[in-house]
Amino acid sequence: MGNLIEQLQTRFPLLKELEVGCSGRTQGDALPAFVGLFLAAMSAAGPAACCFILPRKDQVGKLVSVLYALSSVKRDFAKFLSDSDSQFNCGDFVRVQPGKGVFRFLGVYPEYPTLFRLLCSCGSERAFPRALVKRMVAASGPRITGKFRGSLVNVQKPPIDFMLEMESCGNLGFAHTYTIVLDTQSHFKEFAENTLLTRTRNRADSFRVADLEILSCVNDDGSVEGQVAGSLGSPLVAITSSIDSLVAAALSHSIRRPTVLINDLHLLKSPQHFDTIAEKCNLVLLAAHTELETVNNLAKRQFPYGKLKIWRLGKNEVQIGQDVSHNRDGHAGLFRDVFAASLNLQPKLTHRGSLRAPCGPA
Repeated sequence: MGNLIEQLQTRFPLLKELEVGCSGRTQGDALPAFVGLFLAAMSAAGPAACCFILPRKDQVGKLVSVLYALSSVKRDFAKFLSDSDSQFNCGDFVRVQPGKGVFRFLGVYPEYPTLFRLLCSCGSERAFPRALVKRMVAASGPRITGKFRGSLVNVQKPPIDFMLEMESCGNLGFAHTYTIVLDTQSHFKEFAENTLLTRTRNRADSFRVADLEILSCVNDDGSVEGQVAGSLGSPLVAITSSIDSLVAAALSHSIRRPTVLINDLHLLKSPQHFDTIAEKCNLVLLAAHTELETVNNLAKRQFPYGKLKIWRLGKNEVQIGQDVSHNRDGHAGLFRDVFAASLNLQPKLTHRGSLRAPCGPA
């Protein structure tokens, strides 16, 4: 089990870098290693379909969808940095995020190769550090509105930058909607407002999930509602309680292939909806023992790439790397009931295969 934990934490560093807690609690808890199994499944190149069965679900599915989106945006930000220095040409109209002023990009100062030249509305030029090119975004012209005065460097970082230790300053134009979740929207909103994520190395960087401004809703036509406040990027997680809206989003070409997480099987109205999503997307289901009958019926369905893979997590899997006595005392925060319920299970994993990081490359 130790090797599995190490693999999951290497692949998803946020498992070690973040703690999770509830509003009103003075201390958060480490993320349990079994969460990495879900993240691995959600990272499959797809299409694929698998289902995890837990003794109790509680808030696990909601948290996993957020962690997967945060892991994805941090990964894509690193790729964005390597390409951003060459994306503008002299004469392009640009905006420095955050901000509304539009400048004309004049390239690099010949005598100061670490600085960009930006033309202001008054005809003057101002310098902008080349190292901060990731904060520059293309803007529509032809009118220049950027002013000569006012700082472009000393700006307030958004909560997501503190949480992920990155310097996007709200420029998430490279990101997209990574996860569409079938769940009750009001319940998800309550979770976001009452769940705290904290960096283990700096506990001053602690924010509610709602403060990260990464959540939105799916419209009836399958489009995702709005952009992230103060950002150029799409919401990283979209939630809907309508299976029809989810299917429309899964089939939409406006959304790059998202991972679909079904966190409430009661909202899955028919097997045909399941078939449509499973054939187009990477699909992950989270179910409790009380939903076994529904899961078994779905497992009988055949897709071009196979059938639904079922992972029934027992005591050993849920308790990977955990102090059982600690969980028995009821101090495991968000996962308390999941841990407690797992203690009554047989320490065996019922699954078509061995326990490893499912779906996707190691």
